Amino acid sequence: MLQLSMEALWLLIGAALVVMGAFVAPGVGLLFAGIGAIIAGLLVGFGVIATDNIVLQFAVFFAFTALTARLLWKKLKQFRQGKESYSNIVGDSAVVQGAALQKDKIGKVKWSGTTLSAQLSQSSTMTEIAVGQDVVIEKLQGNIAICKPFGEKS
Repeated sequence: MLQLSMEALWLLIGAALVVMGAFVAPGVGLLFAGIGAIIAGLLVGFGVIATDNIVLQFAVFFAFTALTARLLWKKLKQFRQGKESYSNIVGDSAVVQGAALQKDKIGKVKWSGTTLSAQLSQSSTMTEIAVGQDVVIEKLQGNIAICKPFGEKS
């Protein structure tokens, strides 16, 4: 039977958690736990923590998991939001779908083959835009595309 040293076990667990955090379940915090496990493994490997001191190893694991989460959470969130941001659609045209697009009601527009929730901009001079008409996506508010009639100035 294969016996792993405590150092190797921590490093293996850490690597698995990092991979799962990056590819399988991003956003769950597994990345931070993986970093904590790797640090615990390195400290055991360098003899800073005794191999038989399991309590201290887990304390270091949890402490470094919390520390890395505290230090990296916002940075990682900003990085992920930058990759998943759809702000590049601002200024693009879309087509009103389903029902007329109105100022105070959520409607639908089709942009690049995708149907988006949309609403007519409050600054628009029009009160509604008919189905099939082109609109310009002025901005995003959460997951709602705020649109104005095609050709209307901001």
